[in-house]
Amino acid sequence: MKIQTSNIALICTIWAVFAVFSLNAQPIAYVLPSIGAPEFNTYVEVIAPHDAIGAYGADGFYLNNPGDNIRVVPQNPADTAKISIGPIVVSWNGRMISTHIFVHPSVTPNSADWQALDPEFQIPIQVEVGGSRGNFVYFYLVRPQPAINAAGGGDIGSGGSLGIRSKRGAMIVDSIVLGTGDYRISSGDPDPTAAGNQGFLPVTILSKGPIRAAANVTIHVDGTNRDGGPGGGGGGGNFCDVTGGGANGGNGYTGGGRGGKNGSGIPGNNDVYRAPGTGTGDFVNNTGSSLNGVEGGTSPAFEASSGGTGHPFGTSGTGCWSGSGCDAPGGYGGGSGQRQDEDGGAGGYATRGMSSGFDNGGMIHGNQQLVPLAGGSGGASGNPQGISQCSGDGGGGGGAIRLFGREIESVSITANGGLAQVRPEASGGSGSGGGIIVESKLGSSLGTLDATGGAGPRAGGDGYLRLDGPGTVSQNVLGALYTGISTDTTSWVNRRFRLTGTGNGETVAIYVKPEGEPWQFVTNITGYTPPMWSVDITLPGTADLYYLVAAQEVSNPNSAQYEEEPDWLLSQSAANILEYVPTPVIAADTVIQLPDLLCETDYIDTIFVRNEGDAQLTLEGGTFSAANGAFTILSPVFPVGVAPGDSIPVIFRFRAVPDTGGLYQDELTIRSNDPVLARNPYSIRVSVFKDVARFLIVPPVFDLGNISCRTIPIDTTFTIFNDGTVEMEILPPAITGTGVQLINPPPSGFPITIPVGGAQDVQMQIDPSQPGIDSVRILFRSPPALCDKEASVFVLWEWEDIQYTVGDLDDFGTLVCPGDLKDSTITITNNGTADIILENPTSSDSRFAILGPAFPITIPPGQSVDIDVRFDPGSPGTVTGFIEFDVQPCGIREQVTVRGSLETVQLTANPLAFGIQRQSDLPTSLLLDVTNQGTVEVTITAADFSPGSPFSVIGSVPVTLLPGETAQIEVQFDDPGADGDFSDMLVFTYNPSCEPFEIEVTGSRGEASVTIEVGSVAADAGSRISVPIYLRNARALDLFGATGISTIFRYRYIILAPQFSPAGTVVGDWREIPLTLPLTTGADEVAMRLEFIAMLGTIESTELQVINSQGIGGQVDITEVPGEFILSDVCREGGVRLFDSSVPITLAQNAPNPFNGQTRIDYYLIERGNVTLKVLDRLGREVKTLVNRYMEPGAYSAEFDANGLPSGIYFYILQTPSHHIVRTMMLAK
Repeated sequence: MKIQTSNIALICTIWAVFAVFSLNAQPIAYVLPSIGAPEFNTYVEVIAPHDAIGAYGADGFYLNNPGDNIRVVPQNPADTAKISIGPIVVSWNGRMISTHIFVHPSVTPNSADWQALDPEFQIPIQVEVGGSRGNFVYFYLVRPQPAINAAGGGDIGSGGSLGIRSKRGAMIVDSIVLGTGDYRISSGDPDPTAAGNQGFLPVTILSKGPIRAAANVTIHVDGTNRDGGPGGGGGGGNFCDVTGGGANGGNGYTGGGRGGKNGSGIPGNNDVYRAPGTGTGDFVNNTGSSLNGVEGGTSPAFEASSGGTGHPFGTSGTGCWSGSGCDAPGGYGGGSGQRQDEDGGAGGYATRGMSSGFDNGGMIHGNQQLVPLAGGSGGASGNPQGISQCSGDGGGGGGAIRLFGREIESVSITANGGLAQVRPEASGGSGSGGGIIVESKLGSSLGTLDATGGAGPRAGGDGYLRLDGPGTVSQNVLGALYTGISTDTTSWVNRRFRLTGTGNGETVAIYVKPEGEPWQFVTNITGYTPPMWSVDITLPGTADLYYLVAAQEVSNPNSAQYEEEPDWLLSQSAANILEYVPTPVIAADTVIQLPDLLCETDYIDTIFVRNEGDAQLTLEGGTFSAANGAFTILSPVFPVGVAPGDSIPVIFRFRAVPDTGGLYQDELTIRSNDPVLARNPYSIRVSVFKDVARFLIVPPVFDLGNISCRTIPIDTTFTIFNDGTVEMEILPPAITGTGVQLINPPPSGFPITIPVGGAQDVQMQIDPSQPGIDSVRILFRSPPALCDKEASVFVLWEWEDIQYTVGDLDDFGTLVCPGDLKDSTITITNNGTADIILENPTSSDSRFAILGPAFPITIPPGQSVDIDVRFDPGSPGTVTGFIEFDVQPCGIREQVTVRGSLETVQLTANPLAFGIQRQSDLPTSLLLDVTNQGTVEVTITAADFSPGSPFSVIGSVPVTLLPGETAQIEVQFDDPGADGDFSDMLVFTYNPSCEPFEIEVTGSRGEASVTIEVGSVAADAGSRISVPIYLRNARALDLFGATGISTIFRYRYIILAPQFSPAGTVVGDWREIPLTLPLTTGADEVAMRLEFIAMLGTIESTELQVINSQGIGGQVDITEVPGEFILSDVCREGGVRLFDSSVPITLAQNAPNPFNGQTRIDYYLIERGNVTLKVLDRLGREVKTLVNRYMEPGAYSAEFDANGLPSGIYFYILQTPSHHIVRTMMLAK
């Protein structure tokens, strides 16, 4: 902050000035921009204090002439020789004036720096309402700053080669060229003597010349963190609870609210404020206000600060005044703070800023015309809660920029809102987008325009965009773009001239002020198609210098308090300083249409060229531009003078290109000393339609060549085309020669009329009267009125008598058997008077072969030739083909149809099989189907087997079969006297017959039989085994109705436990299990597998038997082969020993047995060594080990406690070094 509270004198001075403002009825807070340059207009906005409602009278449009109720004038009348102030538009409820200040071309400022100007170039201006004037502000007349030619980016307006900003932040330069890089606008303070920082006023950059930039060059006026861009409001500084210092408010057009620390009532921990953000004006109520007194963001308590507005008639947000009861709505621009743990509201502008749920986002305000030029607004800070918790800062508002250049190329501009600080405790609200106005006269080709609000949890609202003058935008990020007004660059004019410009289709009003005279309304421009308009202007009076302003109407302007629109829109690009210079003005009819011509080839005419100016006109030269040379100037000889108000004839000739009609157009350009580029050279369009009377005949020549081979007479057609441009009349033709006559239309049908582009077909007949070469000419003419045109058709021919006949080929008929062939002939006879030649013979089908004679064949007149053809069908069916050959000299391709067929003799039958038959079933018979699949009738006369065959045919023959019919032949199988397989061939005799036909017949005599064999298996006790049952040597099992085999599987039950169900029954020592065996087996002949568990028993093996086997459903002879199961590794008591002993080893039966609970086992050992005595269950699983140690020979006993075991049979096993003895015992509970 530049003004310290201790500088009492300066503060008093400032308040004294403000007091003067408040006492004046027409106070001026500031003028933006406040600089102008010679021979240049500056669009300015006069801003009143924000609360000075009606200070400038009623809203509306005023000419600003002496005697008007509302005016903007220089304080010193003598300064009207230096500046002229244009019509004014009052808006925003009497708080703003828009106008133009024109600087006279004769003014020569001493500097481009406003601070270095002599007093004569510092012009005080005032607002006058009802004859009363308020305070004045200076308007500075400066030289344009030198051209800015920069590269690599930088801060424009920061000094040096990037120029400096004026007192109110504006720049006027000769031209601007920006090389690759990003450029920002300096926010350094251009007026150190005034309170606040005027670097945050909106930016105005006016270039008298072009503004050009390299690709991807961008000028930024974005908000940055808390600070707004130039013209944008500052964001609120953050607060911290207990610890942390918080942050200053962001700087901007108005400052953001101050942040700080909330002591939270903890003893010794004080509340502390940081500094408020700096605005463009003084500090008011601890806020950085704007230059017109709008207060900045506030911080009424140590909770949350609000964002400052960027609009001179908007409002900043409200800071939070309590921790839990603070729900402040957003300001008209600035975002407001909220209760604890809530985010700050975002800044708003063209759209609302986002709220944190309590409507604390900045409101919509301003207008789409961006009047006044204003930036976006700042967002509020968040409100933290918790020791050592800090909220996020609010983001600064995007700035505002007005960029004017005569023409603008490739520039991109952004005025985006600043990003808020995001904190988990409570984030700030982002700044809103700002405002961008781009103005030009000759056109602008822009890259990107972007005035988007800052992103984040609470995104800022978008700003406004406006484009004045012809131009395009490559990427308009916001979509909406307001179209303003512009005029062309006209500056040197005659009393009457044409003015062009652009607009959005609304009414355009033109105002002119002759030097030293009042402003005058000239005309309204309505009904034009945007964007371009034009109007002819006649300057009033006799002055040499004029000022011109164009204004665009705003239909139905918004009158809402914070969204007010002006009634009329002015623009930097819509004003001109006009200097009248006596000049010659060339004028002539710009379009000359000569009369249509027909038979004429030359035509001469005159153009009168006038001088409508007030100076001598010199015609320096004139030329026609078309390359065909149809138009030429005959007089005058250039150069030639034309006095003011006089004219001179320019005589020219048209000469058509021979036989070329249609529209001839050319441009006569006359060079002169007329200074207006649009009239020099002066263009006159000359055109004439040259009609052409012409017709042509297609084809013009009929060269029929040798017509000997053609049918006489010959009819043909030619066409008469009217390819001229007028309707043609064709007179009766003149025919020279004989042999040709017109038949449609005939000569009597002429004259005929053919329209333009039309055609008439004429049919003629050629009938030679004698052989030889002849020619005929047919001549057509048009009458003299149609230029006596003529065209001919010629007919040429040569004729001989050529005649011949081609005889039909004898039919080949029908062949029956494969390999049959047949020959026939074609006869050609020459009936004419000249030789004919046969060439290039071909057959369409290889089954028709040309045998001879050899080609080519010459046939003299009156003679014949036979051509031999052979038919070799190869396969059955009817064949149709063609024999072709050329006949010369006529080149006729003759075609003779040939036809033949081969019928099919084909009997079919399937082999006959009787299968196996029992002796008792013989003899038996079957029917054999014999089918005629050929194409002819066949008679079967006999069907026989070989002598001694067991097969014979019973009746059925002879039989006749039509194609497709089937006959049944009964065949009998007699008893051959022995079992076995028998076959024989049944041989048929038939007619017609091309090859033998025989069928195999088979049969067998025998019985159904099979061997059932049980596989043998060996296994240890406790093992799971699979016993296979095989079906071997099977023969015809299913022949006699058997569907399976029933049998009984039996074995000694004590040694095997079945693992399937049903498990059969026990009969004595045997278990018998009924089985049904299928007739089908796998590749290993296994019909079934039975699963068992091997057990210890009183035996070591058992026979596995099948008994009582018989067929199910039919008789089968069955052989039964048993198997065996052997229990492995069993030592039999009393077996061979490795020592000699008279006392046997003994394992006594347990006692008691059966037993309940406990029993005793006695045993006698005959050898020393390791001994085990174990108890096993029936599955061979060890239940208990009774003895396991080294023992000496002798008698022993062991107790077995069976408590906890189920009832059943158990085994106890005594194992010595050379003996293995097993006994069983029964546990019964």
